[in-house]
Amino acid sequence: MKNIVPFFQNLSERLRNENDLSDVTWALCMTSSDFMEVFLEFIFGDRIIISDESKIFDFQREFSKVSGSRPDFYFILDDKEYIIEVKIYDDGHHFVQYNEAFPNAELGYITNYYMGSQNGVTVKTWEGFYNHLISLKTYWQEDDKLLIEGYCEFLMSACNII
Repeated sequence: MKNIVPFFQNLSERLRNENDLSDVTWALCMTSSDFMEVFLEFIFGDRIIISDESKIFDFQREFSKVSGSRPDFYFILDDKEYIIEVKIYDDGHHFVQYNEAFPNAELGYITNYYMGSQNGVTVKTWEGFYNHLISLKTYWQEDDKLLIEGYCEFLMSACNII
């Protein structure tokens, strides 16, 4: 288990783009329901409520409902659609496109640079998520603790968090 953090450090040397970050984040969400809950609550804030009775369905990467519109994450929680767009130094934003393709979905947005709110969406940062994960250090169960520490190392490198 002591190799998990170095594993993520080495992974970040090769996997540094948006799709890589999304894939690693998706894999960790699929591995740890606690991580998934923390990630989704960070992205959506008070626009999402995950209870013990909640069921997350269809947690997918690059889901496409309409041609040319493919958010990084898509899922259904309690019969409501949610989508998340991930950015690393990319200024090709899709707020209008996603509102048209997913008119009933809640949109979450996370970047590695500050943008402020856009089209009524509070844009989060990867650095903010990193700090949030670090602040929850005592929250994690032993099984997840090393994975989260490794993921934080990955975030630091992939998103140039200093």
